Amino acid sequence: LIRRQRQMCIRDSKAQMESGEFKKRNLPYGYRWDEEHSNMVFDEKTAPIVQKIFQWKIEGLSLPAIADRLDAMNAPNPEFQKYQVGVRTGNATAKKIWNKSSLTTILDNPHYVGDTVLGRTLNAIYKGVKNQHIDREEWIVFPNTHEAIISREDFQKVRELRDAAARTRVEKMERTEEIRATLINLFELSLIHISEPTRRRGIS
Repeated sequence: LIRRQRQMCIRDSKAQMESGEFKKRNLPYGYRWDEEHSNMVFDEKTAPIVQKIFQWKIEGLSLPAIADRLDAMNAPNPEFQKYQVGVRTGNATAKKIWNKSSLTTILDNPHYVGDTVLGRTLNAIYKGVKNQHIDREEWIVFPNTHEAIISREDFQKVRELRDAAARTRVEKMERTEEIRATLINLFELSLIHISEPTRRRGIS
């Protein structure tokens, strides 16, 4: 059922893209609508911030370090920027601080190279099934549909850096589990060695 729903969604989106009727619902940070409200173009205030984020990541900065730099320069984060442009209303004071989630969303977004990408997640509308992330190989990509903020080369560099960091984290977790299992075994063996003389004294 999930696969069938996804195929129907992709088919409808493809038809809308080919006919020019497809409208992007949410603009990625760094873009704004053109005058006809039909396509994404550079947002002069936030597009340079996106470029800085990618540049700093390529230079080796961690996400917390990037967030600190953005906060120091009072750069509006994606949530706060929505309040500034009127997409959201209310008290935005608490939304000013950059966080890891916002940066991850930007660094993982393939729209910044100028492509429209569909099918990155699957939204299930019935009980018991949560949103699912789809493998990159199954994404539907329409190339060069809008202005690129990031070059394909830089986007790929960041992806490789993040993939390598993810592999390192997994390896560290696996080593930690191995060490933990070894320590538990040693602890259990030490209890056996301690208890054996006690049992022998009890028998005698």
